[in-house]
Amino acid sequence: MPQGLLKIRFLLLSGLLTLIVSAGLFNYASAQSDNDSYDFLADSGLKNSGQAAGYDTVNPPTVDELIGNIILTALSLLGVIFFILIIYGGFTWMTAHGNEDKVKTANKIIMSSLMGLIITLAAYGLSFFLIEAFWK
Repeated sequence: MPQGLLKIRFLLLSGLLTLIVSAGLFNYASAQSDNDSYDFLADSGLKNSGQAAGYDTVNPPTVDELIGNIILTALSLLGVIFFILIIYGGFTWMTAHGNEDKVKTANKIIMSSLMGLIITLAAYGLSFFLIEAFWK
């Protein structure tokens, strides 16, 4: 078979396949938009799962609770990052093989990470105390 005929066949088949798939997707989308009675929160079981897990699904969190959760989450992530840096510094120190420059770099990483971890833990404790004492 000539190359030109194969290209034409390929284009026709790919166009036909695209037409079939797009027609199927449009029918699916129109079938979904006709059924307006679907409520995701009620019909998906998400609300029941949240209630079973002990979450309050009736009252949404207030702004101060949301800000407190964001602060505590950010501080938790910072603590994890500093912990990973401590592990990285220890690994660098272990693989230094007596190289003084690598040992100094690893020691610097570990000390900086410890200072950051102490500051983060202090900020976490202070913000947790303030959130619990004043906003609850």
